[in-house]
Amino acid sequence: AYNDSVYARLDSALARDPSYARARAYLALTLAYDPTLRHTAPDETYARARREVERSLQTRETPEAHMTLARIAAVRDWDFERADRHVARAIGLAPSQSGAYTIRARVLLRRGQPEEALAVARHAVALDPLNPAAHNALAGVYALTEHHAEAIEAYRAALALVPNDVSFLSNMAAAQADAGDSTGALASLAAAKASPSGTAYLDATEAYVLARIGRTAQARAVIARLERDSTTQASVLASAYAALGDRDGTLRSLERAAATRDDLLSDLMVVPEFRPYHDDPRFVALRRRLGL
Repeated sequence: AYNDSVYARLDSALARDPSYARARAYLALTLAYDPTLRHTAPDETYARARREVERSLQTRETPEAHMTLARIAAVRDWDFERADRHVARAIGLAPSQSGAYTIRARVLLRRGQPEEALAVARHAVALDPLNPAAHNALAGVYALTEHHAEAIEAYRAALALVPNDVSFLSNMAAAQADAGDSTGALASLAAAKASPSGTAYLDATEAYVLARIGRTAQARAVIARLERDSTTQASVLASAYAALGDRDGTLRSLERAAATRDDLLSDLMVVPEFRPYHDDPRFVALRRRLGL
């Protein structure tokens, strides 16, 4: 619903002035997040985002245009060096804008620079402490670097600004499960599932949480349901299988994710639950084939 209202405002602005470069670049940036956040068809969505951002650059260079190009380079093309160049340009154009720093933090993490990533993510929050997305991004970096208590605190900060946000609650549930707080994880998951905007992604989070807190049979029942759903992203299934310690399920799902160029594979080398498989010959072969 939030993105629908954003699109409505952007469409209205562009209808009045098709040359409004910043609005078109922001439209492209919103599109570039949709395959991950709203599970839209990635090929079509990223292709449209590329068209819109190139059209915006024909009129004017904006930080949002470079943020879009950085996002696409990172999650679709898996070219982290190019992503870093674009995000550096975005920061150069708007050094006080937190959004570019949140993208850069994740890019640095994927490039194997966790301490730098944390510093940049903290800076994004310092620049805009009332921006829930900045707190959520910081929490994500904390979670991926296994700073569980800090991740939960950052998710709480995001939820204080946008109570009952499904994505934040889902992320919080996973972080609480990672921290060993089964009661908190189940409560956060229940709150997320109570929202009318809950999606199949919540089922994947539920499977992960149940696996992490030791409810193996329940986790496998949710995974079986997800396996029957053709819309389920294979990468989230891989995370659920990995939380169970199911090596074959994990690697089979990662192969399926690779076949569809799943955008969540951009985090393949930084997701903690995949680390036990880094030395598995099948994982090594997959990583080399993908160039990650």
